[in-house]
Amino acid sequence: MATLTSTAATKDLNRSWLRASALGAIVWTAAVALLGPGLDSDGRTLAGIQLLLSPLALLPLAVALIRLDSATRFGRITVWSQLPAAVLLVAAFAVPAGSLAAVLTAPWLAFTLLLALVGLARLTERQLWTHAELAVTAGLIYVAVGGAWTFASRLGRGFLGFEEPIVLLTGAHFHYAGLLLLILTGLGARQLRDAMAKVACIAVIISVPAVAVGITLAAQGMPLPELLAAIVMTVTGFIIATLQFRLARRAKSPLPSILFALSGISLFAGMALGAAYALGHYTHADWLTIPQMIRYHAVINVFGFALPGLLAWHTSPEPGA
Repeated sequence: MATLTSTAATKDLNRSWLRASALGAIVWTAAVALLGPGLDSDGRTLAGIQLLLSPLALLPLAVALIRLDSATRFGRITVWSQLPAAVLLVAAFAVPAGSLAAVLTAPWLAFTLLLALVGLARLTERQLWTHAELAVTAGLIYVAVGGAWTFASRLGRGFLGFEEPIVLLTGAHFHYAGLLLLILTGLGARQLRDAMAKVACIAVIISVPAVAVGITLAAQGMPLPELLAAIVMTVTGFIIATLQFRLARRAKSPLPSILFALSGISLFAGMALGAAYALGHYTHADWLTIPQMIRYHAVINVFGFALPGLLAWHTSPEPGA
């Protein structure tokens, strides 16, 4: 009876996440209309719009798939606080960076820290120490890094020696690569359960923070670690894209198959652009600028990889299985 009650509570919690995602998508559409006309030449506003889609719609869509039944102490608090915090984050991007924007961002920072506590709570349960579940857990923890950098971006005073748009882009990196890429990898590994899936989980857990460390060292005059981290991240992305293609072949209906395939193709393209940028930056060729990366690399990863990848699981007969 207790197990049945727990299962019912988990399903109810997941439905709450889905409702929050639908409402968040509506808010994001309104945010695009509000912020879009003010797009600037360096792409910061576009980056902000792309970042906001994760807190408002994609994050709850992802959390609904991973089934937080092992963290019931936090489950209700997270689902109740997510949408209000994300809406306030929209307001933070609607005003100039500074104290007011930081105050409006603070609830989202608190939410990501709470989600990180959920991840840490999962580490206390030995049955969740599989490769797939560790990838999911790492995603829940890493998103708090994204929350911290997003808070710093809206405060507008730089962070750890970095200035805009790097601060904002680092926040976005950990909301997508740090959260959604890890969760989608974990979901794929839950189903495929082979050596390639295990390698993908280990590689993505390592490569996401490695990229951030590489960028930090490059700012200190050591560019080689950034290039090496970018190569590892690219190879990892190609492996995960291959997992998406395998999931497309295994899908039992056309729609999730198409969505998985689109997600895999987009990840290949996005990672190739990322590698090209890193190599150009290292050799001072500057083939791609940061505004171009925001327009192409980020858009491909957000709308080509992350969104279709999540929708593929939700349209599968057994999402998250």
